[in-house]
Amino acid sequence: MEKLYAGLNGFCLSRKVIMCEYYIVCRYRLEGIPVEVFGQQTPVHEQYARRHIQVEHRLLTFGGDNFRKQIRSLRSKGLKTEHAFAEALHLKGDAYEAMLLLYNEPDQVLKHLIKRI
Repeated sequence: MEKLYAGLNGFCLSRKVIMCEYYIVCRYRLEGIPVEVFGQQTPVHEQYARRHIQVEHRLLTFGGDNFRKQIRSLRSKGLKTEHAFAEALHLKGDAYEAMLLLYNEPDQVLKHLIKRI
C-alpha cells in the first residue's frame, strides 16, 4: 500500500486490532475525493467492513425515512458512518465493535433498537 499510495495527498496507513482481529486501513485523497481502503486477512464475506455494511442496510431498511434522515444528518456533521449509527441508536463503547455485535442479532432486536429512539 505504501509503495502505491504514499505520494498521494492525505496518505495515512494504520494497522489496528478489533475484537482480536488485525486489519489495515489506508486513507488518501484522489482528485479531492477521500478514499479509504480496508484490508483484513479474512474471506471477504467475513470481513468487518462487509458486516458493517450489511448491518447498516438492515437498520436503514427497518428504520425508514426518518431514521435514514437522522443518519444523513449525523454524517453531514462529520461523523463517520459507524459512529453515526452508534450515536443514533445510543450504542455504548467503540462504535465499530458495537456495530459488529449487531451483525448476528435477529431482525426483531434491530427493530427494537430503532423503536426506542
